[in-house]
Amino acid sequence: NYSGTVATVTTLTNAPADMATATNQTTILNRLGAFTGTGVNTVLGFFKALLSKAATLPTDVGGTFDPATDSTEAIRDRGDSAWITAAGTSTVTTTDIENIVIETGVTLKQALQRVGAVAAGKVSGAGTGTEVFVGMDGTTTRVTVVVDEDGNRSAITYDDA
Repeated sequence: NYSGTVATVTTLTNAPADMATATNQTTILNRLGAFTGTGVNTVLGFFKALLSKAATLPTDVGGTFDPATDSTEAIRDRGDSAWITAAGTSTVTTTDIENIVIETGVTLKQALQRVGAVAAGKVSGAGTGTEVFVGMDGTTTRVTVVVDEDGNRSAITYDDA
């Protein structure tokens, strides 16, 4: 804690180690590197250039950095545009995904419909030797299974309509 009034300080004796002194300030500035300290050539100016595509490029920056194309905002905008339009990649449709082949003769859509019917759809005929599994839409028969008295499947018919 410091209190009182000081008119002029010419030397500091017994200054706390964490007190800002000219030496500490010089050390900090040397570690930051050269800034002219005016206009955009400040730490704030550099941060603005890094973050905003509308920022003015500090003249102290060397190289080819351009806030309009290289700032995080510009990079994000390019990403947003590419993600929305699929620019630079192939455009994948729902049909393309549905038709991914899981194994010979079975597409992703067919596999999911079958699994959905057996795992989460209605079943009829349990215990009769023929079990019928209805799809998750509640109406479409997806899988019909013939089972023996032990529940072993001997025949399976798929309806992938």
